[in-house]
Amino acid sequence: MKPGDYLLCYLTGISRWIAVLEVTSQPGTDTAPIWKDEDFPSRVHVRSVVTLTPRPPSPSLSCATNSASSGAEEPQRLDRIPIP
Repeated sequence: MKPGDYLLCYLTGISRWIAVLEVTSQPGTDTAPIWKDEDFPSRVHVRSVVTLTPRPPSPSLSCATNSASSGAEEPQRLDRIPIP
């Protein structure tokens, strides 16, 4: 990773894209704890480019025969998010 790279953030618990972050620093090491159960010593500084409000998960499209009539939402598409 290097400054100017983008990170796409995906929230697995609800299967949603939630952010685009831009790396603003060179990679570094920091042993200060972030979470109590695991170590994450490799870090970069980032800035938020796009933040999306997570919505509850949609019903599985594989169960629907016609998504237009099933009430299923269109999936979020990152290609429609403008990045300045």
